[in-house]
Amino acid sequence: MGNDGPITSTLGFRDVPTQSEPPVESEEEIESRLSESATDE
Repeated sequence: MGNDGPITSTLGFRDVPTQSEPPVESEEEIESRLSESATDE
């Protein structure tokens, strides 16, 4: 992961999913959102 292609290194992200996830939020924001959805279940 992280080495999925030149896109990830271009964005400067390490483990960014190559889905339709906009490279606008930082890792902390993504993590908080992930934990939020995790507790939402």
